Amino acid sequence: MACSPDVCHLLGSKKELVDLVFLLLDSPDAPTLVETMRLLHVCVSSKKSELWIAAIKNATVVYDRLLFILQSSTNRDLLKYTAEFIDKMMESEEDICTQWSNPELVLAVMEAIKQTGSHVSQILETFLHVLQLISTSEQGVQALASYCGQVCVLILGYLKHICRDDIVGVEGHENVIGSAFSILGVIFGLWDEHMNLLQTDFQLFRCTLKILDVVYQKHLRLPPGIRKSRDQSGSGVSELNEGSAYQETDDHVLDDQCTPAVRNSFNLSVYVEKECETVQLSLNDGTEKQNENQPNMENIDGNSKEKSDLLDLTNDPRDLTLAEISEYPKVQTPSSDYVHKEEEYAIEITNILFEVLQNLLSELVVMLAELPVSENKQVNGSEKGLKECEADRTSDSAYVEETPIPMSLVYMDKLCDRCRIQYMVKTLGEVKDRDCNALLFMVSQRHGLKRLAKIIESTTARTFL
Repeated sequence: MACSPDVCHLLGSKKELVDLVFLLLDSPDAPTLVETMRLLHVCVSSKKSELWIAAIKNATVVYDRLLFILQSSTNRDLLKYTAEFIDKMMESEEDICTQWSNPELVLAVMEAIKQTGSHVSQILETFLHVLQLISTSEQGVQALASYCGQVCVLILGYLKHICRDDIVGVEGHENVIGSAFSILGVIFGLWDEHMNLLQTDFQLFRCTLKILDVVYQKHLRLPPGIRKSRDQSGSGVSELNEGSAYQETDDHVLDDQCTPAVRNSFNLSVYVEKECETVQLSLNDGTEKQNENQPNMENIDGNSKEKSDLLDLTNDPRDLTLAEISEYPKVQTPSSDYVHKEEEYAIEITNILFEVLQNLLSELVVMLAELPVSENKQVNGSEKGLKECEADRTSDSAYVEETPIPMSLVYMDKLCDRCRIQYMVKTLGEVKDRDCNALLFMVSQRHGLKRLAKIIESTTARTFL
């Protein structure tokens, strides 16, 4: 009933009923709590949710019960619906987002993740989005700073998991991936171990560049004028050739920007339209043909069921008459407004994820420049050992040999694919107010990494002094 906006508004106007729903949050019965959280989530997601949101703002007991559930419950369904409710409330109301962004909520979310597991799941993605919403306020950043070590380890584990495959599946996960990198960009520098991580481990750079590989190519496919390009900022980054493989036809752009459901519906409607036109032309010309292998339907006795079954087994859609085709359910093509909204969303989410990666990379380059330089510029870590570490994508403990050069730089110089470094260089070249490529080139020169320095120079078409 609450799914109806009018019913939801009516329920919210009954103060006694709302108070009763809040009292149910004190129930020790897990199924009751699950259904209560589902009801609250539906009500605050409704188009007429003003009364419910106002009541939740005024009832401090709701927030206290949410914290208790996250910290103590072991019921996976209850934690799932609680996370979705908190996510919806914080995303919908800026006041609640600011009010709830405190260390208590961060700690409660981390405890809930311990119960549900840190493997990739819908629950984990919801919790990561909640943490990202917390990071949008100054108060929330201070709350995350209290547990920045635990949060950074959690996010790095998530990124390593989704980057196990050679090709990262970004589509459909742009929001959560953007949330993960956004949180890292906010609190990574506050973590006491962040410099040590860049020195001894390269997994952060490996995951970042693998995801940038996919996002950057998708960013290039956006129509000119829509892509948020900053190539005229004087960075000197060379453009891709006009005849490059990244230029797509309109059909490919549609495939990239529409959801699978829209693409399937669109392709099916085009197919039916073409087949109807073929049959119509055939009837007009008097040349409609029947498959030689098909039995003559006129010779079949009056058994309608047998005729129907035989028709389903033998007829090709192109051999059906217009009358028979009209009996099939009509395929509704997606409205132009719907497709346009889907395209706008795909463009927006791609641009946002690209900018998040760009900001994080620029900060990481600055951190690399702050690392101490060893007098010995020879790379002591063996290439074999690095490749073993690269191949072992399921292990949490990476193989690291003692080396005076930061492992993040050794990875880019020894193992990272050239194209991925070029995408990174081009992305950094679009950063305003900071010459990140010059800084990265200087760092590679200081550590004697000739391959990395050469790729930077060739990609930017610049000569660094």
